[in-house]
Amino acid sequence: MMQPLPPAKFGRALKGLEEVTSETEADDALVIFRKITSRVRTIHRGGHDTDGQPKRRRRDLLRCNAYQLGVHYLDCQQLVALRPLFPGKPPRKDVPSLDANLFHWVLVQVDLQNLTVAARNVMAKQLLYAYRHSIPPYLLEGFLHQTGSPQEISRKLDRSIYEPWHPCYHRSMKLSSY
Repeated sequence: MMQPLPPAKFGRALKGLEEVTSETEADDALVIFRKITSRVRTIHRGGHDTDGQPKRRRRDLLRCNAYQLGVHYLDCQQLVALRPLFPGKPPRKDVPSLDANLFHWVLVQVDLQNLTVAARNVMAKQLLYAYRHSIPPYLLEGFLHQTGSPQEISRKLDRSIYEPWHPCYHRSMKLSSY
């Protein structure tokens, strides 16, 4: 069973996220989600906060904000609040469902045009892999840099392989993956 993440400190982009709890009505949680994704989208496009920052830094900021947003909604069990925003069945075969990977759909909302579908899939898998390891948002970038290439993370995710330090890791999993 996954350990809950420690309480996060939300930045300016995620202002209002602390109002979403497991007790929040689905309609209210959806309104807050829309406000936050709009704010993150503005920041990611370079409207402010990221002026002068390299493109990679903006991408890392987008990834971290999307991760914090997705983790919070998953931890508060507010997935049902987001269903009206997303199709019941994914439009393409290579796109996960909302239940399979919420992070893909959060990225769809916060980055409507900048990421390709392939890049969004890679980033969403990285975020899901981090979530399965209970990585707090402030350690996300370091975790992703240490766990291997996006292809390696995708392979581990598809085979349910965990990092050696994780309680779900078994030596037999490592041996069977080669």
